Amino acid sequence: MASWFEDKRFFPLGLTIFMGLLLSAFILKMGLIEFKKLDNQSLSVTGSAQQDITSDLASWQCHVSRQGATLPIAYRAVKADTKKLIAFFKKQGMSDDEITTKPVRTSTLYQRNHNGSYTNVIEGYRLTQTVAVRSKQVDKLTQLVNNVSSLIEEGIGVDGDTPQYFYTKLNGLKVEMLGKAMENARDRAKQMAQSTGSNIGVIRNAHMGVFQITPRYSTEVSDYGISDTSSKDKTVTAVVNATFGLQ
Repeated sequence: MASWFEDKRFFPLGLTIFMGLLLSAFILKMGLIEFKKLDNQSLSVTGSAQQDITSDLASWQCHVSRQGATLPIAYRAVKADTKKLIAFFKKQGMSDDEITTKPVRTSTLYQRNHNGSYTNVIEGYRLTQTVAVRSKQVDKLTQLVNNVSSLIEEGIGVDGDTPQYFYTKLNGLKVEMLGKAMENARDRAKQMAQSTGSNIGVIRNAHMGVFQITPRYSTEVSDYGISDTSSKDKTVTAVVNATFGLQ
């Protein structure tokens, strides 16, 4: 009696069973691959946090210059102006510890000829004294800068730089804000994952983005970060880029 393998009537049935087993194995394999792909899926998001701050330290420096036919004459004149300038600072509420004088700079002045070119003949000297003030009395220093023009009435010409404003607790604030930016990144990732029927898993990597310190209400941004010193009131923005696994 011939076996059913040898019976041509059963050959189509055997072929069908064989193909079915082969197809099932293929589907199972592809299913495992697809499952593995899903297991490796991730979601990258950007989180941010903002906080307004007010500077707690200010600095300003200005310069007084005097010209004289000789160095001693110019020196006495510039030192007299410097003395009046420091007295003005103290009158505005600054202490000795907050005021610093820098070395006097000397420039030699040469005569010009009838063509307007400089000659080797010295006609005098210009001496410049720089006085800097650095204080935690931010409002007082700001008022000082606004009032310094009153020295013109005393015959003192003052050339002042732009005041600079700083926040001395910035390092601690950065750590706090990076934590808030990370929380914001996680919240964004959750919302995006849930919209696709997924959940976020463990964080896979994260790195800090640029740190922006801008004048309050400013819309200025930079790829390299901003560290504003021109304004007393500022806004600090921290950015974090994070990647989460999907479940």
